[in-house]
Amino acid sequence: MITIFKKRSVYNTMAKKHLPSVINSVLYICKGNVCRSAMAEFISNQIGSVYGIHDIKFCSRGLEVTRQNPASEGARAISTANGIDMSSHVSMPVSQDVMDDVDLVLAMEYGQMTELILRYPSSEKKIFLLPYFFDNKYKGTSSWIIRDPYGCSLDVYQNCYFQIRQCIEGFFKKLKANGYKGD
Repeated sequence: MITIFKKRSVYNTMAKKHLPSVINSVLYICKGNVCRSAMAEFISNQIGSVYGIHDIKFCSRGLEVTRQNPASEGARAISTANGIDMSSHVSMPVSQDVMDDVDLVLAMEYGQMTELILRYPSSEKKIFLLPYFFDNKYKGTSSWIIRDPYGCSLDVYQNCYFQIRQCIEGFFKKLKANGYKGD
């Protein structure tokens, strides 16, 4: 049965969902895979070791990717300023094969999570909202969605970067609290 969440109750519903007991791979999803999901993948790879996360494979895809593109200029600039080289990134579309191969899927927005559930109903139990792990550490950002910074100023990209990083840190802390041991 496909569950489509109402926005008001999405966090109550998310709180009732359980992360998979084994997580060897995480897929980040956004619209075009040139900003948010790409930054999330690279951030996870950069800070995972700080949390003892060494053996999880992180990847990213987009819901509306029609051709391969590099990470956006803003995503590359902000990531570089934060010690991350995204020059190797190329956008890729999400597919059934990718959804089948990963243990956990983290979307940036409620609508993207809903779209994933509609497209890939057999993966519903492993689809979560990345902002669910947000704890309001960074002021001026929304905990409901991670807004797309594409075409915006570097300040907007920087806020997006910090929000994604905060969510990933919250996710890593949740993994550790749930007994994740790593290598």
